[in-house]
Amino acid sequence: MPQLVAENLVLQRGFTRLFGDLSFSAGNGQILWLQGPNGAGKTSLLRALAGLLPYDGNIIWENADIQSDMAAYMRGISWLGYADGVRGELTVLENVEFLGGAGDVMAALHYFGLENFLEVPARFLSAGQRKRIALAALWMQQQKPLWLLDEPLAHLDESAAKQLSSLLSARQKNGLITVLASHQPLPGLKCDILSLGAQG
Repeated sequence: MPQLVAENLVLQRGFTRLFGDLSFSAGNGQILWLQGPNGAGKTSLLRALAGLLPYDGNIIWENADIQSDMAAYMRGISWLGYADGVRGELTVLENVEFLGGAGDVMAALHYFGLENFLEVPARFLSAGQRKRIALAALWMQQQKPLWLLDEPLAHLDESAAKQLSSLLSARQKNGLITVLASHQPLPGLKCDILSLGAQG
């Protein structure tokens, strides 16, 4: 059973300590919802869990510190930051293929309602449509044991938000872990909340 454990994490932004001695765990189909005011460190925590930000303390995945084999850890996670990573010069199809890796591209595009935009360059699309591209790429990585998502509902309409919730619910039933930060509620999902308070 996959399990994520953080022990005595300390994160700083410049000279400001965001939090110190933060410990938590997630496993067995958990959705861990990071909550807190702006500046509390939600995005920074996600970036640390994704191996993108230095930290003090320990992050343990499946009984091993992630620093012991970062490459193996990175292969098992999917990261979706607030910036969607979509490239404007590529078409919708090319973006999903590039970001999502191997998998059923057409099924991913259909799931998020993008099948009629295959050859459209992403620069011509709205912010909500671009977010759907990023989520379609994420759909192709749905079997990865750990997802780290920063504001995944941003720019989404109600239909796409429900599709994302259904996808997260399916992962939950399959025993996979999701850690996310969102200012918007997640319709129909059972989440465990980790509250972060701003410091400094």
